[in-house]
Amino acid sequence: MKKVALAGSALLMVAALSCTRELDIETPVSQEYVFEAVWADGSDTRTALQSDGTSVWWTTGEEINVFYGSIASGKFVSTNTEPVALSSFSGSLPVVTGTVEGGHSAPAFWGVYPYDAANTCDGESVTLTVPARQPATDGTFADKFFPAVAVSQDFALAFYNVCGGARFSVANTGIYAVTFEAVGGENLVGKVKVGFGSDGKPVVRQVSEGSAEVTVNAPAGGFVPGKYYFAAFLPGTLSQGLKVTYRTATQSASITQSNSLTTNRSRFGTIDRKDEGLTFVDGGGAEGGYAMPEAIDLGLSVKWASFNLGATKPEEYGNYYAWGETEPKEDYSWSTYKWYLDNETTFSKYCPYWDSHGNMKYDKTILDPEDDAATVLLGGNWRMPKHTEQEELRTKCTWTWDETKKGFTVTGSNGRSIFLPATGYMSGNDLQLTSYGLYWSSTLIPGGGGDNGDAYFYGFTPSITEWTLGFGYRYLGLPIRAVSD
Repeated sequence: MKKVALAGSALLMVAALSCTRELDIETPVSQEYVFEAVWADGSDTRTALQSDGTSVWWTTGEEINVFYGSIASGKFVSTNTEPVALSSFSGSLPVVTGTVEGGHSAPAFWGVYPYDAANTCDGESVTLTVPARQPATDGTFADKFFPAVAVSQDFALAFYNVCGGARFSVANTGIYAVTFEAVGGENLVGKVKVGFGSDGKPVVRQVSEGSAEVTVNAPAGGFVPGKYYFAAFLPGTLSQGLKVTYRTATQSASITQSNSLTTNRSRFGTIDRKDEGLTFVDGGGAEGGYAMPEAIDLGLSVKWASFNLGATKPEEYGNYYAWGETEPKEDYSWSTYKWYLDNETTFSKYCPYWDSHGNMKYDKTILDPEDDAATVLLGGNWRMPKHTEQEELRTKCTWTWDETKKGFTVTGSNGRSIFLPATGYMSGNDLQLTSYGLYWSSTLIPGGGGDNGDAYFYGFTPSITEWTLGFGYRYLGLPIRAVSD
């Protein structure tokens, strides 16, 4: 469980650098560096994550962006094997060589937690995204979620939270999502440019792609009454207050606090059990939040969701997603694809390239958690299946076509089963091939299914009693059947 990201951090560079900096922009050289990181600002949070009620620790496998101004960037990974207060981070930066005499201004080191390949730095600020859909973990923020930033000229980087937000609990069982809405339309989240003020603390300088709504999706099984959960908001004043909507699979209920409210960085207002006594009405369930499926044990290496992402029951299609995107949309095409640049072989992430032997390779072959729709929207241990896990479902289960419901009942060796409807797929704004069942995996195809570096999916028709391996353009909209470890 995440036990960090609620307080600041100081990073001290282990590698000693001389007064003469080597800067020749034409000849970058990748060099290894090690940072030491401690959480040093525990008093800035109202959340107790350790038994002493104040301290926060690094867990294993933490990742941060480190930028050398706008010149170089790299991923740095913690080396600790258990939660610790002080951890080393290792990685490399493609620094430049040459000579600039001492006394000249050098770029600063900037840091961003958690790591995201989409984070950027212009030398004066960093740009990151605080998402409108947030996964929940009881007692803290979801793993690798709550953002913090740092900057320094002297290689001692102190990390500070970007956001504040709300700590909340529920009174009722069966609540799968809680939506917070700024009644006055102010941005609660978005793509933000963050710099530092004269007091040395983060300042949000610009918000783009903003949203006045934040939906927090429950862990597997729904929110547990009596447990605390968190929503991250950008700092600012909500002039007309905050509306909170509680969503079950099919119903919703709302309450509004209409007085002006202020969200401060690293502070979390308390919204406890406000659903108690509310009247839930039909509608606003999975449409606004995401119903939580049951994790079905079929005797395989992973458990399979009982229905599709965005659905509320097994025979529903649910939503359609482009590969590596976390929201459904109106148009599924290259022009709207999140990672598309200027042609079908160039992407900003999950990009294919050819090695010296003419073999296609990728910068990544499995979706990162922040780009996995099941992880982002369901939280907990939910994720999209790897193609090997889909293959396991195909080969180790019995498949029976249901002509009435138009789909396959898939039964494991232990007798338990799931139902997979024939869903078709979205291209542009058209639903096509509804006699087929097509489901994304989280895996790119080694060597590529085409020049664009396609992703694996599995598909079936009534005449095919087993799933067949396929590959498809990543911009196409396919449903997702999640798995849980």
